[in-house]
Amino acid sequence: MKERPVLFSAPMIRAILEGRKMQTRRILKCDSHIDRIGTPHEWNRGRADDRMKRWEDWGPRTGHVLLHSGTSVFALRCPYGQPGDRLWVRETWGCKDADRPGVPGGRKPQPGDSIQYAENGADAWQWRVPGSLPWRPSIHMPRWASRILLEVTDVRVQRVQDISEEDARAEGVLWVPGHGEITPADLHEGYSNYLDCRQGFWVLWDSINAKRGFGWDSNPWVWAITFRRVDA
Repeated sequence: MKERPVLFSAPMIRAILEGRKMQTRRILKCDSHIDRIGTPHEWNRGRADDRMKRWEDWGPRTGHVLLHSGTSVFALRCPYGQPGDRLWVRETWGCKDADRPGVPGGRKPQPGDSIQYAENGADAWQWRVPGSLPWRPSIHMPRWASRILLEVTDVRVQRVQDISEEDARAEGVLWVPGHGEITPADLHEGYSNYLDCRQGFWVLWDSINAKRGFGWDSNPWVWAITFRRVDA
């Protein structure tokens, strides 16, 4: 079992804490052009005399998936782990016990300090008053400050448009009929007043990934990761 960090926005943190979010989709980065998902038969073809290289002997237990490109099939390992591995969540945070690094007399946060989380409204108000210290970016959260631990239960590869209604709901999207006009803030909260959660996920996806060149219309390949929360 391995542990890896993963970043989530405050609204998605809230969805995890409320038990609404059990999946996440992340862009699959690959140098090769992917035509489709590969098959074990394609991988094993030509390897009949080399049993240790047969897909069944190593692929499923190492977290690899098979992808097809042109006339060949190749194996790619998920950077977010395999079933049984764990993801510790990084989120926007603050530490009132420590000053900003580099400030005379200040120090960096350390284990044992009181940690505040931007997702938590009871904590957040302390950081909105004039002269308050800034929130610390999620990317800088150390392992000891993380409060959420997730266990990977399934890893798939698919195109983002292949998401089902059930999976869109597992992504934390809430379908609220009559919610009214959707604002950018609502999108990040996961609310949808579209026909279904899948359409809501479409808009949510574009609000985050379109500017990065991975919009819904380009239908990028993604890692579809299912997880459950475990004790941190």
